[in-house]
Amino acid sequence: VDLPENKFGGISELRLLSPDQNQTLLTRGYHIYNAHLNGTGSWILQDTLSATNLYQHSGEFNSNGKPVTTETFFMLNDDVTTLKMGKSHWRITRNGSLASSLFSFFIGPKAIVDAGTSLLEFTNTSPTYITYADVKFHHILFSNAEGISSLLSDYEAAGDKIPKASTFNRMEMRNSGIILGENVIDSLIFTAGKTYDL
Repeated sequence: VDLPENKFGGISELRLLSPDQNQTLLTRGYHIYNAHLNGTGSWILQDTLSATNLYQHSGEFNSNGKPVTTETFFMLNDDVTTLKMGKSHWRITRNGSLASSLFSFFIGPKAIVDAGTSLLEFTNTSPTYITYADVKFHHILFSNAEGISSLLSDYEAAGDKIPKASTFNRMEMRNSGIILGENVIDSLIFTAGKTYDL
C-alpha cells in the first residue's frame, strides 16, 4: 500500500487485509485515526507510522526500524499474531487505567514479539502496559516524570494454568510505578524520590 502524497492531513480509518507475505506500507506522513492490520500475510513499514489507535488482529507487522507513534496499540488476536520491531522507536502516548481496563498497550494471548533492539517508550503520565502472552522486549522506557505508570504481566487464559511473563533487557521508570505479575528484568532503573509498588 502506497498512500498518495499527503496534502490533506489525516485518514479516519485504514484497514489492511492480505494473505500475502511482505506487503509494504508507505504512509507518507498521514496521521491515521484507526489503523487495522488483518489477514494471514505480513506488512512491512517503509516510513513513519502515526496513529491514534493501532490494532493488529492477525498476521505479521514489521515496523522495520521505522518510528511508530500511536496513542494505543492492541494485539487483539484470535490467531497467532507476530510483531517485529527491529530497531524501531515506538512511542505510546495515551494514559490508561488498570482498574478501568483502559490500556495504552495490550498484547493478546497468541502474540509473538520479536523486539530486536527497539525502544518502547511510554510518554504520558499514567500509561498502562498489559500482556497476556510470553513476550520479550529490548528496552522499555516510561519517560514522563509525572504520574504513575502501570505494568501487568500475569494472566492465565481459560484452561491455561501457566502464568504469562514479560521479559525485558532494560526497563527505566522516570515516574512512580506499579509492576505486577510475572516479569523478568535484566536491568531495572528507578528514579530517586519516586515510589514503586512491586
